[in-house]
Amino acid sequence: RQALRRNLGGDRLASRGEIEKLVLYAHGKREIDLDDVNAMSGDVSGASFDDAVDAMLDGKVADFDTAFTRHCQSGGHPFLVLSSAMRQLQAIQVMRGQMEAGGRNAA
Repeated sequence: RQALRRNLGGDRLASRGEIEKLVLYAHGKREIDLDDVNAMSGDVSGASFDDAVDAMLDGKVADFDTAFTRHCQSGGHPFLVLSSAMRQLQAIQVMRGQMEAGGRNAA
């Protein structure tokens, strides 16, 4: 369990996929052992693109580069980072519009 937990991260969809892949691989076995986990589970703990988006929004270029590179090297698609960033920026824009319409400030 510990080996599997180390490889799972904040991206629930990626983690669920890793668990499903492991279950299919070990189909018919009474127990899943460490060799099964090592053979079938990739490290998705760093595969979450949220780290890249957060770093971008914080203006941390080096952190973005590290997170984006890790995401892409682990098989993640670059467009996922872009679409997530766009959703974040659109949400910020909507909130700002609502604040301005209501005469409120961010504080």
